[in-house]
Amino acid sequence: MDATSRIVRFGAFEVDLGRGEVRKQGLRLRLQEQPFQVLSALLEQPGEIVSREELVRRLWPDGTVVDYDRGLNAAITRLRQTLSDSAETPRYVETVARRGYRFVAAVETAGASTSASPVEHPMVRRRLWQAGAAAAVVGGLVLATSVMVRRPTPVAPPVWDPVPLTTDPGSERNPAFSSDGSLVAYEWDRGDGIPHIYMKTVGAGDPIRLTSGTEGDYGPAWSRDGQWIAYLRQVGASKIAVCVIPALGGKERKVYEYAPGEPPSNHAASEVLWMLRNPLRRIDWMPDSKHLVTGLWQGTGMRLGSFPWRRAKCAC
Repeated sequence: MDATSRIVRFGAFEVDLGRGEVRKQGLRLRLQEQPFQVLSALLEQPGEIVSREELVRRLWPDGTVVDYDRGLNAAITRLRQTLSDSAETPRYVETVARRGYRFVAAVETAGASTSASPVEHPMVRRRLWQAGAAAAVVGGLVLATSVMVRRPTPVAPPVWDPVPLTTDPGSERNPAFSSDGSLVAYEWDRGDGIPHIYMKTVGAGDPIRLTSGTEGDYGPAWSRDGQWIAYLRQVGASKIAVCVIPALGGKERKVYEYAPGEPPSNHAASEVLWMLRNPLRRIDWMPDSKHLVTGLWQGTGMRLGSFPWRRAKCAC
């Protein structure tokens, strides 16, 4: 089927496969490219099993070296979060054990129409134009009369109630939002004192662990293009590693390693832990999403250093 001319509806959702858009009751939802590709593949074969291998080939057609299992699982989780779906009681995306996934809801397909519309007839167009002009005149008179007889009603300012993004046990710190504001990455130690980097959607849904190391991971920072998350990892008692991971999960890359130097003499922890646990932002991206900036102790103060993360070479 030609995906460029198809609009698929199911439940309260409408998917434009050509434009890459998902709407719920007319409101456009934010869905990243890889979860949308999964949704497209499932909607092209509703009711049929789409294997994990087929989805992997569709998401990474150029053979990009990533952790395919984790990347695909993250894309499926993000898709279910957008559709308010559940793996345990699926309404839309069903997991078929050891085989793949299947779209289980009833779908309605609307293709692009090529027949001439009755409105194209000259007489119909002329009558519609006359009716529209008359309606505009009447509407203008009604609006003018309404403005003359009504006084403006004071509008109270909106009241914003803070809503917690997470309520999980343990320490959760240093949140970083994606560029579209739909996802948040943060540190979470799950109560054992060793934090790792997790990601969740802003709203309902469970967090996904992105990093897999045994030592602490700190200070996630989202690249401006939304493709990568950088963070710092404790390496023993004296070193810090700068690492990068795909935003939807995948293979972690250590791009730089350094010793932070001597912090102020009145600190209570080791140099590395002092550096990682202080409340300041410790790493960030340049606007080009190709360079990272981090801090190094030199002499008696903190100095910033930047380097291109795709080449592990410091340019401090």
